[in-house]
Amino acid sequence: MRAGAGRSLRLSPLLLHWISADTDWRVLVDADLRLIRANERASAFLNAEDKDKLFELVDDRLRVTDERVQSELRTCLRCGDAPGYVFVPKSDRHESDQLLRVKMLSKARGKRIFGLRLITSRVNTEEKLGELRDVFGLTPKQYQLIVEMLRGKTADDAAEAMNISIETARSHIRGIYAKLNVASREELFARIRPFYL
Repeated sequence: MRAGAGRSLRLSPLLLHWISADTDWRVLVDADLRLIRANERASAFLNAEDKDKLFELVDDRLRVTDERVQSELRTCLRCGDAPGYVFVPKSDRHESDQLLRVKMLSKARGKRIFGLRLITSRVNTEEKLGELRDVFGLTPKQYQLIVEMLRGKTADDAAEAMNISIETARSHIRGIYAKLNVASREELFARIRPFYL
């Protein structure tokens, strides 16, 4: 559906600008992993002086420093239209699980263009959940408690990490459930899922 299709506004530059400010690491590459465009987060990541980074630019091509990930990425690029995913578990090279999403965006004039999106669980969850505070009117402690729960902590562990009593943590949980209109941890995760995917 195109809203305002009669207008002469060119959307491509606006869409590129919008994506460039996204908190996720996003790049456009061709089938040979030649870099076409990277958003701000990806550019900063690729230009960082970090010898342990997972991705690097070599002669304007994206290279994955982990052979397994490189092989799986190349398999995804060969699969064509079907979206592909490469899971990168946390290791001594990076502190959190990562998911690389691969999607062919164009095959115009015989040239296939792919969008790659790297989702880093720890960093992106905290950044994206910031919107959750405003939408549901959460207090800073309620927000912090949700982040701890998403990290897999129990109420006891979260209370300890936040330096509050278990009774206070449970009170915050009741407040969270009321504000989000949920009755369980599973319902909570289902409700907030759109904020961190």
